[in-house]
Amino acid sequence: MKKKILIVDDEPDIVISVSDFLTKHGYQTEVLYTGRSAISRARNNKYDLLILDIAMPYFNGFEVARTLTNQKIVFMTAYDFKKEEAIKFKNCAGFIQKPFDLKKLLNVVKKALDKQI
Repeated sequence: MKKKILIVDDEPDIVISVSDFLTKHGYQTEVLYTGRSAISRARNNKYDLLILDIAMPYFNGFEVARTLTNQKIVFMTAYDFKKEEAIKFKNCAGFIQKPFDLKKLLNVVKKALDKQI
């Protein structure tokens, strides 16, 4: 069965490119553009992994992670100083800095899916 990944970022180009790339590599993806919508969707659906931007309107990635403690999360952000803050979350299974190479993201996703939270 395909692993199900929810990708949440307020930048449509990033969401589309990440979704297309992961779909080509055998994952089932869904996309959203706000933290609020991610909370609502993840409460009603089971995902193997959430990929969350940190800086988003209507609940940032950290607020989503605090709310969805039972969800495994990979954070992504353009802000370098956020990594130390992100890895403190028990449900954080990975972190990637923007801009990123999609192959590097794929490696982070694979490691995150293997990680026990």
